[in-house]
Amino acid sequence: MTRLKDVRRRLAEGGLLLLASDDGPYVARLVAGEPMVHRRLCPHRGAPLDDAYVIGRTLVCSWHRSVFHCVDGRKMHGPTGHALPVIAASFEQDDLLIERDGLELIEQQGERS
Repeated sequence: MTRLKDVRRRLAEGGLLLLASDDGPYVARLVAGEPMVHRRLCPHRGAPLDDAYVIGRTLVCSWHRSVFHCVDGRKMHGPTGHALPVIAASFEQDDLLIERDGLELIEQQGERS
């Protein structure tokens, strides 16, 4: 388990937080007050989700418009045939606990419109 200090206050509904580790990049979002962590690469063609945006309870890949459910990562629409993997995560006070080793915070993205 990886602990990222003081992440809760950096996550905002509708915003993205970019993460990286030895085994790949990830994106974290806040959904109904809970952290959701996914791979930072769209399963369609491996495009980065750095510019993905949230609409309601979905995450939209800005490259080919694949749409994923915010909570379970299932495909809702678009060309991909795969779900967006969900990585188990939770808060402990202001810290984000992630069920993967080696994560480090690299950049925070503000809210998307």
